[in-house]
Amino acid sequence: MNVLQATPAGSNTRTGTGLRRLLLFAYYFPPENESGAKRPYRFVRYLEQHGYQAHVITASRQHPGAPWKDATEAPGAMPAARRVQAGACIGAAIQRVIPYNDQLPWVAHAVAEAQRLASTLRPDAIISTAPPVACHLAAWRTKRRFRLPWVADFRDPICGNPHRTRKLSRPYDAFVERLIVNNADAIIANTDAAGETLGRRYPQWAHKIHVIWNGYDPEERLEPLPIPRRERKVLLHCGSLYAGRNPGAVVAAMDRLIARGQLDPAKVRLRLIGWMDCSQPWVSRPEFRNLQNHGCLEYVNQVVPEPEAIREMGLADYLLLLDGNEMGMAVQVPAKLFQYIRIGRPVLAITPQGSPSERILARSGIRYVAADPNACQEQIDERIMRMFNLPAEPSEPSRWFEEQFNAEAQTAMLASILESLTRPQ
Repeated sequence: MNVLQATPAGSNTRTGTGLRRLLLFAYYFPPENESGAKRPYRFVRYLEQHGYQAHVITASRQHPGAPWKDATEAPGAMPAARRVQAGACIGAAIQRVIPYNDQLPWVAHAVAEAQRLASTLRPDAIISTAPPVACHLAAWRTKRRFRLPWVADFRDPICGNPHRTRKLSRPYDAFVERLIVNNADAIIANTDAAGETLGRRYPQWAHKIHVIWNGYDPEERLEPLPIPRRERKVLLHCGSLYAGRNPGAVVAAMDRLIARGQLDPAKVRLRLIGWMDCSQPWVSRPEFRNLQNHGCLEYVNQVVPEPEAIREMGLADYLLLLDGNEMGMAVQVPAKLFQYIRIGRPVLAITPQGSPSERILARSGIRYVAADPNACQEQIDERIMRMFNLPAEPSEPSRWFEEQFNAEAQTAMLASILESLTRPQ
């Protein structure tokens, strides 16, 4: 199956009528500091360069200092109409049956807000970005009401999602995914692997499947900081640790290397910053306590603001990427990979062989070591040792990386898709 790649759009040729208007459903949106909020924010900022102005409908709290002027919080401050409340109650009832929080009660509020805005904005198209699934369902209902072109952006898959593993929910997942793919006018996947999977599942819709990777905002400055004088080389992970995304393989390998005398515990430190699920087995294993006793494992079990997290990344010798899940699948790319590459320090990637993360690192221009968490202990140990022997000097990202993952270029791809859907027939 050949997944189509969007091509960059040229300058918008619409004159005399101003910008084309869009409605964008994004449950997470700035100023909320959620990783899922960044992609839609990058899109709406750069779409204006291509002649599109997006009004965002979100569940994230908006206030006068919010970074985007055209964003509406749903539900708003005014009490919802009775029919909207009834719709939200139906969504809540369905939500109680399924094992995932798809934010279904929000659909009725988002659709009501879209109907209110549509009468004045007269939008040319709709975009939805998910998870949660509620965004796509709200866009589907709005499309049916106003017969507008709809672009559905999948930040995560629905069927085959390694975090949606309940067998009883598979018919629900299949129904929802089929509803979206059948009715959207364009589908966007954020990795080639995710796009190819959709293409194999829906070959009849191959022509409307596009790939726009996650990426970075070129106006956001990231750079390595001078490493302070210290005895230990620091391998840092800054972010939440849970279930399949954990450093258990690294902890075990470091413990084995220390026991064999290959790694000096006085010269290295694994530093973990962010929320950690302490009920996970890897935390209670002897290797974890051994590293703590050696003084070469440090963890700060709390969420830190993003500026502080980026500063910690800039000060580290090495950066740890955990690209794992309960099913051992290699479909998505952790958002912090793009921050790591721009900082330029060497990256240790715990990721399945041939994953999108490993393929990006291979062409990124920075030093890295990839270790498959399913590999034998000897191979993982060798990769960890190789990592600690790398020089910590930063490298510049490759031209390929800057062109492929720059938000301006990626938004040009989205604009090209919108142009094909909204141009007069």
